[in-house]
Amino acid sequence: MIIAISDSTQFERYADFQKQLVNLLHSDVDYLIIRENQLDDDVYTSLLLSLLSEYRDACRKIVVYERAMLARNIGLTYVYLSGEGIYQSRQSHTKYCYQIEGVEQLELVDKEDLFIVVNPFENQINKSSISPIKSIVKEIQNKSTVNVAAYTSYNSESLEQLRKMGFCSVAMSAELMNMNNYKQVIAHLKQEGF
Repeated sequence: MIIAISDSTQFERYADFQKQLVNLLHSDVDYLIIRENQLDDDVYTSLLLSLLSEYRDACRKIVVYERAMLARNIGLTYVYLSGEGIYQSRQSHTKYCYQIEGVEQLELVDKEDLFIVVNPFENQINKSSISPIKSIVKEIQNKSTVNVAAYTSYNSESLEQLRKMGFCSVAMSAELMNMNNYKQVIAHLKQEGF
């Protein structure tokens, strides 16, 4: 599974940013997290509506970042909550995705969740447990059917490390927001089994 995370700061023109989001929707990425925290709700909603009009199955790929009510109001069901967001109460028809920051949060993962993201190269998750990352990934996979994605950058060394840790899903931003080579990155990730 490949998860793209939007980042408008990589673009000088907003129109180029929007075009790249449409490109990603039409690509082989499985989900696209629209992370743009700096946008107010009206602009964010407008962006989501424009993406929904550009790609027929956008509602099956778009994940709204931290704005559950906004997602529900326009008919989107996937919402990503970072950090303490996992402690929020769940809405019945909404599928949640989380950023897990510690092993103690694993107990809160629901079998109905869409996916979770961990940063295996950050010390936070290592401090929370004496188990190595591979054991943590295995524990999550044994507890539920939820996909576990590693937040990473695109390089051979990190991809190899992720494989050894047991990850089969990745989440990344910069490399997939690059209009010049995102297709090659996605193709390589698919070839590598992500």
